Amino acid sequence: MKPTLKKFLLLLLAIPLSTATSMAFADDSGGSSFANFADIASNSHFAFTKTSTGGTFGTLNDAVNFQYLITGLSTALTGNQAAHLTMTSSTTDTSTNGVLAITGDTVLHFTRDVSLNGKNNLLTVTIKTDPNSGAGSPEIAARGRILNFDPATPDQIITYTSDFLTFKPNQESDISLAISGFRKNQTFATSFTLGTAVGTFNQDLPIATPPVPEPASYAMMFLGLGFISFKARRKSSKKTNA
Repeated sequence: MKPTLKKFLLLLLAIPLSTATSMAFADDSGGSSFANFADIASNSHFAFTKTSTGGTFGTLNDAVNFQYLITGLSTALTGNQAAHLTMTSSTTDTSTNGVLAITGDTVLHFTRDVSLNGKNNLLTVTIKTDPNSGAGSPEIAARGRILNFDPATPDQIITYTSDFLTFKPNQESDISLAISGFRKNQTFATSFTLGTAVGTFNQDLPIATPPVPEPASYAMMFLGLGFISFKARRKSSKKTNA
C-alpha cells in the first residue's frame, strides 16, 4: 500500500478515538456558569399544592430549551436542546414572610426529548440541606411577581449528575432559578400555579466532558476498515493466482 494512502486511512481510524478521548473544560475563574435553561411556552408550568402540614412545590408539564455553556462538546450537544424539566420537592413549611422553606431534598431533572446514543439525562440536580452549616433550609422567596430559588454551597449540598458531563465532587456550586407569574396579593395559604422559569447552574472548578462520538466519525472508520479489508483480500487473491 502506498505511504500516502496508509496515512489517510490511519487518519480516518484516529478520528473516533480522538473524539472519545478529548476533554472540555469550563472556565475555572470561580462560579462559572456551565448550563442554563428557559421555558418554551408561556402557560403555567409550576404548582404549589397546599397541604395540612405545609405544601409541595414542583413542575407540571414543563418543556424547556436547555443549553450547555462550555466548549468542546459534540456538535449534537451544542445550542438549544429540546428537553423537559421535572422538579420535585418534599413537604415545605409555609412561613409568614413570603417564603417557602424546603424541609427536604429538591430534585431538578432535565431530560432530552430525543435520546443521544441511548442517553437523555442532560442534567440532574439534587439539593440537600447541610445540617452542619447552621444556615437552615433553602427558600423559595417571593420578590414582586417572581419566585426565586437560589441555593448555594456551603449552606446547601448540591450534587450534579449528567449522561454527558462529568463533575468533580465537593466543589462550590450555586443555582439561580426565577419563576414568573406570582400574582399580586398571592399568599402561600392556598394552592396556586405559576408561569415560566429561567435558570442558570454554576460550579467553581472545571467540568470534564466526555464528548459523544459523531455518527460521521464511525462512518469514516468503517469505510477505512472496509477499504483495508478489500485491499488485503485482493493482495491475497493475487498471491494465490500466482
